[in-house]
Amino acid sequence: MLKLKTVTIIAIAAIIGISILLSCEKETVNTNDTTLTVTDFTKAGVIHNAFLTNVNNNFESVTKVDDLNERIETINDFNKEFVSTLDLSFEDKQILVQSLEDNKELVVTAKLTEKSFGSNKLKSGDIENGNIFELIEYLKSTSQINENSYDILSKLSTDLKSNYENSLSDKQLKSNIQGLITEFDNYGYDLESGEGEMVGTILAVSIASIEWWEENPEAFGDNLKSAKALPVWAAADVVGGVLGAGLSAGAQYAVNGEVNWSVVGISAVGGAVAGSTGIVGKAAKYLSKLF
Repeated sequence: MLKLKTVTIIAIAAIIGISILLSCEKETVNTNDTTLTVTDFTKAGVIHNAFLTNVNNNFESVTKVDDLNERIETINDFNKEFVSTLDLSFEDKQILVQSLEDNKELVVTAKLTEKSFGSNKLKSGDIENGNIFELIEYLKSTSQINENSYDILSKLSTDLKSNYENSLSDKQLKSNIQGLITEFDNYGYDLESGEGEMVGTILAVSIASIEWWEENPEAFGDNLKSAKALPVWAAADVVGGVLGAGLSAGAQYAVNGEVNWSVVGISAVGGAVAGSTGIVGKAAKYLSKLF
């Protein structure tokens, strides 16, 4: 099993907020009509995977440049153009485009890794520099998430870091995520719970991403040197989702004293898409190659 330390986190950018982005179109597959389950957010995973498919099938580096920032912009523009094809409201499309812009640097592994697991201490008014653990703590301390959400996100983040450090296998990571899905379903989040939509989306996109990589192994490109368990790529998406959502929610609360969970969700999508598409086939090669 190959452990690509620098790639494990790349797809990170991904994961959290597609659900609220799609709140008006959320698939009603929950047989319990009083509480949320992860299956309520299936369409969130479908949208996330559509970005991966688009990059895998259609991305072409038309401009050869040595500057990394220009290459980031090329991929970011490609993803933003895809937004127009999605079945979303005009307002949601605008927010998603801005989210992609805000999170575009997460396609670079080193940037994503440092933002996710860096050791910088979160300071008052400096939310943008917090890592995923600090952001989760901040949301809990300001009562933006409850104890159950805090527990799920903390377990997930710890597992992601352990997987990145090669102390937790890909197989065990997948099993742990499935356990967290069961925990979420059993908790009983209210149907109107913003934090429930956030956490449920993270878990739904995780599974959807795993399935996409299983069905599209060629998208690993040069990164696939030997047989590899796929959940580690979902781990990257999840980290990005947690990071994107945490940054959005934390920053909103720090400025306004309240959180718009719809914006949190969409912001998470932008991070997830940036991170995950940054490791797909030609896009990954384009980012790493010096012309």
